[in-house]
Amino acid sequence: MRRTCRPSLGVFFDSYGDAQHRVRYGTPQPGPVGSALTPRLTTAAPTTPGHPYLTALDGLGNTLVQTDFTNASILSQVVVGNTSGPYGVRPTLTGPENEYWVAQNAASIAIANLASQRVTANIGTPSVPASATPVGIVFTNDGTTAFEAFRLSSADASGNLGLLVVFDAVNKAVTSTLAVKNGPSAFVMSPDGLTAYLMGTSGTITYYDVLSGTADLSLSTFTPGQGGGYPGQGTPVFVHPDGTRMFWNVGVQLESFDLNRHRITAQFNSGLPTTSGVSMSLSQDGSVAILSGGAGDEVFLDTRSGAPVGFHKSPAAAQPFATLPQP
Repeated sequence: MRRTCRPSLGVFFDSYGDAQHRVRYGTPQPGPVGSALTPRLTTAAPTTPGHPYLTALDGLGNTLVQTDFTNASILSQVVVGNTSGPYGVRPTLTGPENEYWVAQNAASIAIANLASQRVTANIGTPSVPASATPVGIVFTNDGTTAFEAFRLSSADASGNLGLLVVFDAVNKAVTSTLAVKNGPSAFVMSPDGLTAYLMGTSGTITYYDVLSGTADLSLSTFTPGQGGGYPGQGTPVFVHPDGTRMFWNVGVQLESFDLNRHRITAQFNSGLPTTSGVSMSLSQDGSVAILSGGAGDEVFLDTRSGAPVGFHKSPAAAQPFATLPQP
């Protein structure tokens, strides 16, 4: 696992609440001041943080734990009621991002502050059926609005299989609940914070427009005559920092989905063995995708050409739990 990262990469990974890694990477130093409409990821040359850390949900101790990467010591921890997640980190325009929103099944969200090491609030979600499954929590870039997506266990009276709950993140209150036709299995936000994408279990993608509060555009990711559509079942999804493309993997193959043309425009074979599971992550600038095989092999692919730009073999013959790309 690579340990060099920067705060914006941490925010990038936070966007994927149901991703396989479910961890956050960053540095405790305050990041650059942003704005509500400015992408939180940049293609500027990264710098090595002086104090890298990792934050993860510990299912054994029911805690949210922040660990120092330099010496493996615990920086802070907060006991929460449910550590299956997902969770999201609320952005701030100034200062460090310490407010973590953790899904408590379908009942509520626990808000934990890692600076004070305590749960500061709980927000109930009574509009959500108890059997629903939370799949992701995302925020607008200014941190004023939060969204939580749910997959329903069965369709409602109108045939909807999902719900999107909108929160006033400042006043810690639910403001609205929107029914979604397709049940989501992943939920991600665009870099500019203006469009949220709900990835359906049946290969669909639903565009939610933040400014209008509507989710009118829903379509299949399976291009006619071409495979590689979103496979569902919690497959991690990554949005390129320029907001034009989305990436996921289908087995050993990398898929590039054009968010404006609404279709897969490229498919790249990693060359990894097809006999074991493959996980995927994306570099900070979106130029390289890392596909990790079950035997510990990793292939680095250029996301535009599909050309291999690197290869790494782990000394241990075990599937990596998470890969943190070198910026």
